[in-house]
Amino acid sequence: MKSYLRIERLILVGVRKNYIVKFEDGLNIIHGDSDTGKSSILEFINYLLGASKIELADEIISSVNYAALEVIINDSAYTIVRDIYKPQNFIEVYQCPFERREAFISRKYAPNFSNNNAQMDSFLIS
Repeated sequence: MKSYLRIERLILVGVRKNYIVKFEDGLNIIHGDSDTGKSSILEFINYLLGASKIELADEIISSVNYAALEVIINDSAYTIVRDIYKPQNFIEVYQCPFERREAFISRKYAPNFSNNNAQMDSFLIS
């Protein structure tokens, strides 16, 4: 069987509400007017997959607590959760959809720039 990773949803967990970007099977095209967050979506995905930092717009800083990425890897659902204000903190990975994560214990991975042995990229290629 061929290995794969499919992004299901990007979730920005907010102060008053969550902001959710859903992805479909196949090619997804992110479009919209200038300065509406298209690049931010890609930045968040990169950051949640282990990048060292993320540039946060003022609107994000004032309204978002943390970010999550729900993915399917080889037919299994995972939720990746990361603090957007402390990039050095561990990335939490739950083997379940986002809404069920509180019933699961997370595995913790260091961001890819860390010297820790259990880095996020080791989870992604396992």
